[in-house]
Amino acid sequence: MSAKQFDVNKLLSLFSGTDPGPDPKDARLKELETQVNDLASNYSSLQQEYQRLLEENRTLKQELGEKKSHIQI
Repeated sequence: MSAKQFDVNKLLSLFSGTDPGPDPKDARLKELETQVNDLASNYSSLQQEYQRLLEENRTLKQELGEKKSHIQI
């Protein structure tokens, strides 16, 4: 069904007093929007965790380098 057909059907239902009810596409769109928002949130959390791990890795490498320099002395 095309968008024009849906609009015509919606208008006809308003004039005839028969409401077809909510469009299932609206529910699916809402579901997809929720999934996209969840994915964006997860992505943001993963980016933060990645940055934390990079910093931890840098710190550990620095500590390891300091320990190696003490051993060589």
